[in-house]
Amino acid sequence: MRIRTLAALTACLATAGTAAVTAPAAGAEDRGGTADAAAVSAGAAADDRAVRADFDGDGFADLAVGVPYEAIGSKQSAGSVVLLKGGSDGLKTRGAQAFHQDTPGVKGVAETGDRFGLALAFGDVTGDGRAELAVGAPEENGTGAIWSLRGAAGGLTATGSVAFSPDNFEGPGRTGGARFGTGFADEDLGHYLMGQE
Repeated sequence: MRIRTLAALTACLATAGTAAVTAPAAGAEDRGGTADAAAVSAGAAADDRAVRADFDGDGFADLAVGVPYEAIGSKQSAGSVVLLKGGSDGLKTRGAQAFHQDTPGVKGVAETGDRFGLALAFGDVTGDGRAELAVGAPEENGTGAIWSLRGAAGGLTATGSVAFSPDNFEGPGRTGGARFGTGFADEDLGHYLMGQE
């Protein structure tokens, strides 16, 4: 699945306008291949399925990319998120991480059509110098949901992750079709992820 996920990541980046990023060769994630960080950054700004932030606190920008049409097993378009870690030489495929709803620690279960990773946003909610990642899945259970994956020394972690759906809030959207998690406003993510202003 890692090769397929990296191929899907490359396709997602290409549609975001990053023609300079090329598909990794088979096994590239084991050799620590790199991508041009400036080219990736330019594409990341064009699509909210790609965000650049320091998720591991090492001072280098990492890249999280949503792959919402990724099949998880036989579950078509269940979706995933891939994290490429940054370093002094740019982005590396070595140590890349992938998360989806069947990842231990991520709330819920991957289902056909959830589109986990359709929207991404970040913010250092915990104040530890490591950004957290907000992940949207607008088709989750017919109303949509968002997840918060915590930043950690190794990148992102599902340990301590939380999920929210319209059922967690007052107001409309509880009956279906809300598409919660389709996108994020340009506001402090503490408001969304931890109820902080």
